[in-house]
Amino acid sequence: MQSSSVDGAALRAYLRERLPDYLVPARFEVVGELPLTVTGKIDRSRAVADDTERLLARLWSRVLGVESVGPEDDFFALGGDSIGVLELFTALAPHRAALPRPTVLYRHRTLAELAAVIDATPQPAIPADSAASDPRASDFSAAGAGASGAGASGSAGPGFVAPVLPATGDFPVTLTQRGFLLADAIGVPSTWLAAPRLHGPLDLGRFRRAVGLLVARHPMLRTVFPRDARPPVQREIPSVTPEVGYEPAPRPLDQELAAEREHRFDPAVWPLVRLRLLRYGPDEHVLLIHAHHLVGDGYSVALLMRELSAVHDGAVLEPLRATFREYVSHLEGIPTEIASPDGGPIRLGGAIATAGFTVGAAAATALRERAMAAGTTPFAPVLAAYHSALASVTGRPDPMIGVAVTGRDHSMPGLGRIFGPCATAVAVRPGPGAGAAEVAAAVTEARTRSFTAPQGWRHFFTYLDFGAPAAPDGATLRLSWDDADAELAVPPGTEVLLAVRPVDDGLRLTLRTRLPQPVADRLAAALADALHGGPSRSALTAALVGYLPAPEHLAALAGALPDEVRRLATGLDRETIRRIVFPDGGPRLLEIADTPLGRSGFIAVPRFADELSRSATGRLSEGRSLAEDVAAAVDLAAEHGARTVSLAGMIPANTGYGAAVRPYRRSDAHLTTGHAVTAAAVVRTVMAALAARDRKLPDCVVAVLGVGSIGTASLSLLLARAEAPASVILCDLPAAASRLLTLAASLDVPAEVATGVDAIYRADVIVAATSSGPRTLDVDRLRPGTILVDDSFPHCFDVSRALARMRADGDVLIAGGGLLDCGETVHESAAGLPAFEHHLPGSMASCRLESLLHAAVPGLPLVGGPVTPEQAAAYWDALDTAGIGAAPLHLLNERLDTERDV
Repeated sequence: MQSSSVDGAALRAYLRERLPDYLVPARFEVVGELPLTVTGKIDRSRAVADDTERLLARLWSRVLGVESVGPEDDFFALGGDSIGVLELFTALAPHRAALPRPTVLYRHRTLAELAAVIDATPQPAIPADSAASDPRASDFSAAGAGASGAGASGSAGPGFVAPVLPATGDFPVTLTQRGFLLADAIGVPSTWLAAPRLHGPLDLGRFRRAVGLLVARHPMLRTVFPRDARPPVQREIPSVTPEVGYEPAPRPLDQELAAEREHRFDPAVWPLVRLRLLRYGPDEHVLLIHAHHLVGDGYSVALLMRELSAVHDGAVLEPLRATFREYVSHLEGIPTEIASPDGGPIRLGGAIATAGFTVGAAAATALRERAMAAGTTPFAPVLAAYHSALASVTGRPDPMIGVAVTGRDHSMPGLGRIFGPCATAVAVRPGPGAGAAEVAAAVTEARTRSFTAPQGWRHFFTYLDFGAPAAPDGATLRLSWDDADAELAVPPGTEVLLAVRPVDDGLRLTLRTRLPQPVADRLAAALADALHGGPSRSALTAALVGYLPAPEHLAALAGALPDEVRRLATGLDRETIRRIVFPDGGPRLLEIADTPLGRSGFIAVPRFADELSRSATGRLSEGRSLAEDVAAAVDLAAEHGARTVSLAGMIPANTGYGAAVRPYRRSDAHLTTGHAVTAAAVVRTVMAALAARDRKLPDCVVAVLGVGSIGTASLSLLLARAEAPASVILCDLPAAASRLLTLAASLDVPAEVATGVDAIYRADVIVAATSSGPRTLDVDRLRPGTILVDDSFPHCFDVSRALARMRADGDVLIAGGGLLDCGETVHESAAGLPAFEHHLPGSMASCRLESLLHAAVPGLPLVGGPVTPEQAAAYWDALDTAGIGAAPLHLLNERLDTERDV
């Protein structure tokens, strides 16, 4: 269009009112006319004005992966980040004798602005033979060190000023290294441990040669710290032979990591980097990289893996243009500011609490859009949310945060290719209530300064992108990084650490703190709220992972649906229902419940109840296994902020109490079976039923049908929290007879063991928790006056017959045992789903309540196996404290009429 008045801001505002955000262009360029070719097409070669702009356009296109770049394009709006800035300036170094600091790009963000700054940078005169005389100018390839490579550039660039330090001999340590030496001296770990996975054909001999070449290439891989030197210095060993351990049949990775953590480094003894290769399949290896912070940082890990992959594949690496020795010399000319302590004394030592959650792809996309709107990169809204969460939980309106930076944004050429401990932190205090733009501005300003924090950084923030710099395209070895790869050690003097990592298309946020676990959980919840723009219904406290009822059982629930939905649902087949409820084929958040304990979400896996009995690794058609489905649901719950997740119905039984889920999970939300509160709910319901019938337990014979962990825990609670019954009947399958006899002998009341159900009909009170199906008990055989509380799935009797007998005769009481009354509760179905009518307001499934209780009450145990009486007792006490009692007596969705049915 042609216009004399329109500008990019006005166009963006106009389109945002009419289009979704993802359709609004990332950039607008207003020009007087478009340069055209003779055929009338746009001449893109004339879109930039001079040589510097053309050079930048070519490099931006390569670094950012975009086809074309214009003079007014914003580097960060096109997808650039801090690592991309380093990549760009590394690529620029061979083309210009001198360059400004890379941080200039944070203030001059467009191609034209950056070109102007580069053109204004003075270019010093350097002797023509300087590059040829530099010993670093040799190439590195799989063929051997020193081989000449086609197109190799000079090592330091014509504008590089010779270092003050001599090229050989000991040289000083940096302030950061002094801190690590001090921490090491007092016994505080100063190491990092990473475990990248290598996918593809790996040649062990070539891999070991590649390691040798990189040890020769990077002096810090050959550096030690003499023990008695005062002041401390570092020393490069001229020649070493590195060792790469190899395990053809390793233990499980968690065991190998645990064993490696036990190794202790002596800074005076080489090596300070250990490499061990673990073979988990023909084309599947894990490389354990364990190193002291004295010689390398997180960026160094990514650089090492990139170069290892390249050299293993026969690539020729460009010569280094700088060394860590020169970097140390460069730092000596930069004044250092002391970051003052923030608040009172910092906690030292003590247990480390952990909390975290995953931001999924959709939410991460929204964060990127917010960052773009603020003219910054995605780290800024996350750091702003962290600042907000700290302010709300600690009560300090503007907490200072130590923000980790690569330390490679000085004006030294090739600094982005140095292996060494360049990473440092800058002090950021953006002001109360700061948003993404204010935080980004504060970080940009802080990057131009150098800080030291003698007492440590109370609050620390780090963005761990182990995938950057990325491996070159076409590599035979593909790298991946698991959630558990990085060992997130809390630095000395740090009270709260937030580490952020890209995971798939989302972000993983992990808090590690010396504060108590409940405070860590509150911080995580506040952080999740802040990332969502404030408290929202999607910011969960806890969640339950469940499934849909079998299609033939849906009719029993149809009464809770609106009439038009009921008529539609009853005529649909299984796969049609699945497609409607789970349109993307994965787990889905179906409902949110606000309770006095917090927000609980119900997340369903795309399965029906009758599809759970196959093994945890069995698959539905070509889809995921049950364990994978449940893991995806747990991760989805964590993405919505849930700190604890419980498992519904038969999921624990079909996943080894959740153990089969663990290998597939990406999040670290707490996982519990729900069985402890289930046992408590059963006993509370028994007590409510006895009260409704005006019966006394000492006058009753109690039978337990299904003496598994829930049945045993329920009996233990009943005997501990109520008066002793007249006697007990323990009934289970014949295979359980020996265990039942042992249990009977341990009880303080008369007990008998039965391996058939006939004995059950002699009981006055029956507690059932079995999976043997609806034909197990015949309700017509129950003696008049019998009370039956059933937590079986499905119910162990004919429900319609039970309701009919209660309505007709009123001589028995048969109730479900799995619900509790947690007070005023507001339910909301997910968008696009019909609202269900809740016949028992305030009631909630006991397994769902367990995750809420665990998230809200400090110190409660997680149930990751058969529930024990001790675990059930702990949750019983927590229910008492929270004022949670039995739900109204009910069977399925029908509330029992105490006048008619009881």
